[in-house]
Amino acid sequence: MELQKLSFGSLFTQRCTVCGQSILDQCYPCSCCEDALIAYGPYEGVLAFLVLRYKSGGELLLAPFLADLFLALMQADAFSVLVPIPASKEGKRRRGFDQMLLIARILSRKTGAPVVRLFSHHKGRRHALLSKKARLETKSLLVRKYVSKRSGTLLRQCKQIYVLDDIHTTGSTCSQAKTYLESSYQARVITIVLCKA
Repeated sequence: MELQKLSFGSLFTQRCTVCGQSILDQCYPCSCCEDALIAYGPYEGVLAFLVLRYKSGGELLLAPFLADLFLALMQADAFSVLVPIPASKEGKRRRGFDQMLLIARILSRKTGAPVVRLFSHHKGRRHALLSKKARLETKSLLVRKYVSKRSGTLLRQCKQIYVLDDIHTTGSTCSQAKTYLESSYQARVITIVLCKA
């Protein structure tokens, strides 16, 4: 299958001796061990096409398929919590749904791991339209004002938090989420993305 050939698991034959994730070479640091970042594959070819069809083309039927790509990279269970990076208000209004929230809910049904909607975007900021430098200097995420007591309890009691996003470009948004979660809760925080640009 063309998509499987694009996965880092197929592109990189070596595995990290600590976490087992695919790595380019033993000489390079493992991004999962060093940054707690796992990606399915590079942002190109069939993978990029499918993500864009889902995200920009509104192909909702791709959600379960893309959720399975995340599932292959996770070890989620009832002691894990899924925290999706939210769509911007403009993006959600334009496409009619929050692409990562939908995938997180599918993953929750398959794994039993609950979804916590913890973050929102700053009003009026189109992070995707900023330059790489501006993205790194701009905080795009806010912690939502109203997070349920149940969500707070889940985050305090879980052992592992998965931050879920579709495309990792500069990594600034995921980094903000990870920094906040690590400073606020005792769980291990792992970022999983479909594509790494």
